[in-house]
Amino acid sequence: MAGEILPHTIIDQTMIEHVLATWSKESQRSYLMSNVIGFLAWTRTPVEAQAIQRLLDAVPHLDALSRIILIGGLGYRILLDDPRDPSLTDLRSVFIPTLRAFSDPANAPFDDPVASSLAWCYQKAFTHTSGIQAPTTPRPALGFEDHDTLKALPTICTFRGERPVLDERSRSLQLALLIPVLDTVNHPRFVIRALHYLYYLAAARRHAVHVFEVSQELPRLLAHGSPFESIVSAFDSVPELLLLYKSCQDTYRLN
Repeated sequence: MAGEILPHTIIDQTMIEHVLATWSKESQRSYLMSNVIGFLAWTRTPVEAQAIQRLLDAVPHLDALSRIILIGGLGYRILLDDPRDPSLTDLRSVFIPTLRAFSDPANAPFDDPVASSLAWCYQKAFTHTSGIQAPTTPRPALGFEDHDTLKALPTICTFRGERPVLDERSRSLQLALLIPVLDTVNHPRFVIRALHYLYYLAAARRHAVHVFEVSQELPRLLAHGSPFESIVSAFDSVPELLLLYKSCQDTYRLN
């Protein structure tokens, strides 16, 4: 809807600076950045190269949710390769080189295995679509041991002390991730981002801090021969995605 209302608006660096300043000063829990990034990812709104670069420069300071939406959203917009997208060339030239740093945990400006794995998978996908250099490091592992999942859970759960709890914030965040995972059946190129969202949801279920809707949908999403599994298997430009999916399946069966 926002994209339809602002069809001729060009997002420039000044606008992004204003959003970042508002987010930083008023409340970093308002999800302002996540909403703005989501808007840029799901529309063809023109974005200047300097504005894209400013967003990427802010990545070390973003919350984990905004970081995931930024990497996954801009990656998806490039992967979609819509000829009507006026910013596609700038997105490629600014965002793709950044993936190399984001996808290597030793050089990434954050300690976030999920974000690094997401960046690595997009870099691998762009090897086939844009002819860029393939990742030179292995895909950052996303494990299901407690030390792995507890590190990821704060993105979609509230912690009280060392214990994750299911509150209204947690419910809202998990539903926000679940909906696009389900919509992957209609948008198969969403699969890279969807699988990383699925990792969060499987981790929440492992620790019994998941919403009821996750209990309903995970069996269908992780069933052998499911439409979702077929989409993952067909995305052969990044075969490592199938390994991540099978890890989610194995963890679901064990818990």
